[in-house]
Amino acid sequence: MPFCVLVVADDLDTRATLSALLERDGYQVDSVGTAAEVLARDDWGRYGAILLDCRLPDGTAEELLPRLRERAPDTAVVVVTEHADVRGAIEAFRLGAADYALKPIDPDELRARLGRIVEHRRAREALQHREEELQAVLDALPVGVWLTDAEGQIEYGNPAARAIWGRASHAEVDGGEGPKEWRSGTDRPDTPDGRALARALRGEPVLGEVVDIEVAGATRKLVLTSAVPLRADDGGVRGAVVINQDLTERRRAEAAFRESERRFRELLEKVKLVAVMLDAEGRVAFCNDYLLQLTGWGREEVERKSWFTLFIPEEVRAEVQRIFFDPALREQIPTQFENEILTRTGERRLIAWNNTVLRDSEGGVIGVTSLGEDITKRRRAEEGLRESEARLVAILNTASEAIITVDNRGIIQTVNPAAAALFDYTAGEMIGQKLRMLMPPTFRDDHDEDLAQFLDNRQARIIGTDREMAARRKDGTVFPIGLAVSPINHLGQFTVIIRDLTQRKELEREVLEVASREQRRIGQDIHDTVGQELTALNILARDLADTLPTDPTAAANLAERLTRGLRRSQQQLRVVIRGLLPVPVDRDGLMAALADLADRTSQDSPVACAFHCPEPVSVADNLTATHLYLIAQEAVHNAVKHARPRHIRITLTNGNGLVLRVRDDGVGLPSPPEEGRGLGLRIMDNRAAIIGARLTVEPASSAGTVVTCELTRTSKI
Repeated sequence: MPFCVLVVADDLDTRATLSALLERDGYQVDSVGTAAEVLARDDWGRYGAILLDCRLPDGTAEELLPRLRERAPDTAVVVVTEHADVRGAIEAFRLGAADYALKPIDPDELRARLGRIVEHRRAREALQHREEELQAVLDALPVGVWLTDAEGQIEYGNPAARAIWGRASHAEVDGGEGPKEWRSGTDRPDTPDGRALARALRGEPVLGEVVDIEVAGATRKLVLTSAVPLRADDGGVRGAVVINQDLTERRRAEAAFRESERRFRELLEKVKLVAVMLDAEGRVAFCNDYLLQLTGWGREEVERKSWFTLFIPEEVRAEVQRIFFDPALREQIPTQFENEILTRTGERRLIAWNNTVLRDSEGGVIGVTSLGEDITKRRRAEEGLRESEARLVAILNTASEAIITVDNRGIIQTVNPAAAALFDYTAGEMIGQKLRMLMPPTFRDDHDEDLAQFLDNRQARIIGTDREMAARRKDGTVFPIGLAVSPINHLGQFTVIIRDLTQRKELEREVLEVASREQRRIGQDIHDTVGQELTALNILARDLADTLPTDPTAAANLAERLTRGLRRSQQQLRVVIRGLLPVPVDRDGLMAALADLADRTSQDSPVACAFHCPEPVSVADNLTATHLYLIAQEAVHNAVKHARPRHIRITLTNGNGLVLRVRDDGVGLPSPPEEGRGLGLRIMDNRAAIIGARLTVEPASSAGTVVTCELTRTSKI
């Protein structure tokens, strides 16, 4: 805290000059101009010094000093006057001034005077602080401390000393031979052995003498006494310090402890739990055979040894010792506590303790008895279960499908993030509500009926089956879902797995539309080509039948025309069938179909398309081969239509699995990628999923796009 100075002067210039000077030196300065303003202040504790003008408009320094001494006894007052006046200076010092200064004030001289005041105040505060600390230490000491003068008269006794001697307040000395008697508050003489004090007053230190005394009320005590002389500057004895420690309760506690130990030993020797007793110093006073068997130590290696050093792991030893030895915590040693202990080989065993604090007759802690159960295996099993649960939670939280658990009343218990996102609720909004909140009103009654049927062991329409139905989001939107409900028998709950079928339904609808359009196209092609050709051939056949009996030459011409028409119909029909069955039904059909796709693409478009297959690839399953071909066809079609490439390369390789790759050098994928995926890409994804393949669409390393379909090796390849 800054040193504060109050400047008292009626002259404004003087106050301003002094304030500026002191503030530059780091002081905090207040200033007033009259005695009334000085006496009106009530914050004297913040001022270390007062610069007081000798004469003020409403009083003088001599009049003001006595009142300042009353109000600010710890504040140094420097009287400032214009004339050197020895008599006035003496009077000012008599009235309590700390110093005297002449006007005009010399800054260096003022700094020196205030410096002395500051140092004196700091020294006084430090001394006072040390005295308070010493007094606090003496008051807190559990041993008695007496100070006597050279005659043995008591000058000070701390609370512990007065308690030991029945609140004795003084001692009388008999002829210099030592204390004759100590007198208590009842004025009854108490007569301890005073030889220790007498010897100390003669200059001889005495350490650790045990005295059996009788104090007020005929109470007998055992007191451990030490006494040392206090020396004066000339080396003579000016008094003594006597230190007393009451051993009475300790001896009683030790006896009680030994009796308790005996009973405890008899009671717990054969208990199949860890049994241990610690004394007040944390040493093992007793342990049963089970502890020795568990840890591998011998009894002689454990008893009377520090429990903390032998059994507590080093990283927690200090904390456990603090609980045991800290007086503030020792009174509250936990009744139940778990911690690891070390075996002789360094193995750790987790023990669940039940603790009982041992106390003496006055309530002081003299030890601890503990019974402990080895829960190492159980805790490891619990930790394994928690880890398993944590892994399960992590799986549920990262699962892409919505997963909900409900109880046997249909109340939602848990919700994974995918479920909350799917229905646009928070988990808190869903948990505790019925599962029917996620269903449109038309499905709610059916769901409740299904759950009731399952609980009655009757056939249910939802439980244990996969079912497609409608669900309802928070905003009221209804969308298709796949619902699977499975019981968790040991918990009486159900797991509900929900899949959003919106995209699949849209794809199915689009595929059906494409199939319908393709069916109409094929029908139209057959009608426009094969159908019309067959109509014409039917007419030629009738003409041939009519002409054959009458004009054989004309009939031959008609037969030739009929043959050519049939051949054209066959070719047209082959073209239509190629669209329906693009891959020949044989092991090498996929290579032939892809080669034909490359040739037709080069002929029908300005793009150079090539097929590359380093070694023969056989696909036994024609359905798999057909889907692979259609994926390649869709990729080539998309590249020609959208990418504006110059070259397209189709490759087919067979290593650990079959890899079909279509690469173009066109404009590449849009950047940023468009939201969603087009119908062509979704159809390719669906075809890959049908045959268990993995489809990726990525930018090529230089330019263009690469479509890759990877099929792991199975019996189909």
